[in-house]
Order: sequence, then C-alpha cells, then structure tokens
Amino acid sequence: MPSVTIRDLPLELHFSILDQLRGDRAALHVCCITCKLWLPHAQRTLYESAQVNSKNSGAFRWTMTKRPELASNIRELTLYDIAQTLHPPPTLRLSGVQLLRLVAMDMSNPWTTAAFSTSKHSVRLLSLRDCHAEDTESFLAFLSEMPNLKNVDIERGRLKITDNQGIYAVGPLDLESLSVIGGESYDLASLAVVGALLAQPGSYKNLSILKIHLNIGHLFMFDRFLAVAGPNLRELNLGIKSDGPLVPLGMIPQQFPLSLGCCTNLLLFALEFRLVPPSQGTNHLYYVPLLLSTLSALKLRRVMFVAKASRAAQQDLDALDWEGIGQLLAEERFAMYISDVNPGAQVRTMPYSTMHAPLSFSDLPVELGVEILEFLRGDSQALHSCCLTSKLWLQHAQPI
Repeated sequence: MPSVTIRDLPLELHFSILDQLRGDRAALHVCCITCKLWLPHAQRTLYESAQVNSKNSGAFRWTMTKRPELASNIRELTLYDIAQTLHPPPTLRLSGVQLLRLVAMDMSNPWTTAAFSTSKHSVRLLSLRDCHAEDTESFLAFLSEMPNLKNVDIERGRLKITDNQGIYAVGPLDLESLSVIGGESYDLASLAVVGALLAQPGSYKNLSILKIHLNIGHLFMFDRFLAVAGPNLRELNLGIKSDGPLVPLGMIPQQFPLSLGCCTNLLLFALEFRLVPPSQGTNHLYYVPLLLSTLSALKLRRVMFVAKASRAAQQDLDALDWEGIGQLLAEERFAMYISDVNPGAQVRTMPYSTMHAPLSFSDLPVELGVEILEFLRGDSQALHSCCLTSKLWLQHAQPI
C-alpha cells in the first residue's frame, strides 16, 4: 500500500482543518510551515492581527509588496518601536483596521504616516504608548481625521513643550471612552497631552467613560471640561498629582477649583493618588471631602480610592483622612446609592449604605475580612500592604 502524504488529503478536509484553526494564529502558523500548500489560504487569517517591529519589518514589507491584498484583511495592527530609517511597503492598503496600536513610535515616523493614511476611516480604537509628537497641531490633527474613532487610550504620550503653545481645535470627535494617563512620573511632556485634549471640551459631548491623570494646574481647565462633558459621563477615574496639600485648611467646597456637580449621571467615581508624607500637620487627602461634597449623581453605585506608594511606612497609611471621607459618605444622600464594599491598602471602596459612623478595618465583618484575604491570595505584595493597615489580618494571612 503506497504511503499517503498530506497532499493526498481531500481538498474539503484541508479547508475544514484551516477553519478549525481559525483564531489560533500560533498553531496555524506552525501548520503552514509543515504544509506549504496551506499558506496562501491561511494568510488571510494569519494577517487579521499583525505586529510589526524593527526585526520583522523587512519580512512584513516583502509580504505586503508581493501580496498587497492581504493588508485589507488586517483588523488589528501594532507598530512597535520601528526605526525611522526603515521604510514601509510602497502600497499599504489598510482599509479594514479597527484597532491601531502604536508603541514607542514618533507620530512623524513613515510607518505611522503610512498606516494612518489608509486606515483612518476604519479605526475605532486607537492606543498610543510612549508615543511622541513634535507639535500640538499635528497631534490633534492625527486624532480629528478619524471619523469612526470611538475609543482612545493614551499612556505616556508626549508633546514637545514650546513657549508658544497654542490652542487648536480637536475636531469633530465622537468618542465614547478616553483614557489619558501620564505614567508614574507625570512629566511635563505627558501632561501637555492632557492640556491639549482638555482645551476643546465641546468635542466630547458623547463621552461616557473617562480616565485621566491631572496636574494641579489643570484643575481649572478640567472643571470647564466637565461643565460640557460631565452630564454624559457614566464612569470617571481621576488621578491628581500632588506633592502636598492641594488646599489650605478651612477651604469651603465653593472655593475648590474643581467640582463634580455636572457629572449627574455617574455610576462609578474613582480617585487615584500617591501617598506623600504629611505636611505641617495636614495631609494630602484634605481636598477629598471637598471634592466628594460636590457629587450629586443620584445613580452613583461605587466610589473607589486607589492609593499608590513605594516603600510606604505605617505612618504614611495613618496620614490618610479616611475618617473625614467616611463621615461625608455616611450622609444619607450617599447611603441611599452606594452599596459596594472592598477596602484595601491599594484599592479601597467603602459601602456607605449601612454606615452611620466612620468605619475602621476592625469594624468590618469577619466574613468580609476572610473574603478579602481570599481575593488577595497569590498577590503577596498587596497582602503584605493590607496587613500593615490592619494588624488583625496578620495572623490569618501568615499561612498564605
């Protein structure tokens, strides 16, 4: 009996195998190495998601030049740290890209320009990581020319700082979610991106999810931004850079430069901050009750605090004014709507539906403490931080 090779299989079986491997790019790629006959049929699936860097850019250019029709099959495209000297394919027809991800790329890079010029009408999600633009106008033009863009995620985006930084219109954006965070350093070049985006709040009337990190100097601008975009927001995750108290003792809510009064439809409000040492008898969370007192969202379901710290000592945790915040959230207007409970050293969400006095960790039900410990199982660093906050947990957490 003669041996049977893969070439002898019925054509229908080949296509059935290819269909079974759809979605598993790694397995499909290995199978195509084994059976070269599959490659022309599998390439369309293989190129639904493409990641291009300096090492594989030559192979990608060769394939796209030889078979330019494959470019129209790409749905997710990632460009990662490609050198300016490397040239993209002469014809790159990216007409179907829905997710465009740029990592460590300059906005003037020829690969960025080539990808953007043919995909701008199809992109719905844009992700920028460690990307740089020479001027505000070109950066905002990059965003405004995407008519179907719904989600923007910018992390450590950087704009060149100039003395004559103008204000340019963002354009007719129709975003549903926006995330702009400056990273751990809150450097000026990253914060310049925030300032450029906040300058035209009229472009964000349909925004429902916003995550943003601000410098103190952006609070007034952000207040004007929320006056326009706030009513439609459902989730607001706010980070404020502070090296000390933001407001002097005795300041009333009307004097604080930021109000959440326009965010009337919020379901979730999260506040991120860094732990810093207390200054002159005050603490850097003194502004939180002032900010929370401006909340008037009747549908609010969750308030979350995210504290970030490195090498935090017990006195740093003690400096947090949870009692003042707890007293405010114990008011009836919050107690009617907030029902979620999840306290911790890194993320603390308090349920003020049953709270009539400031709570401490020792006041929590035993069942809840056990549940939190189970939730933190496997994350020894977070568990250690929680044990610093609540010594009662230490004896239960030591076996973990």
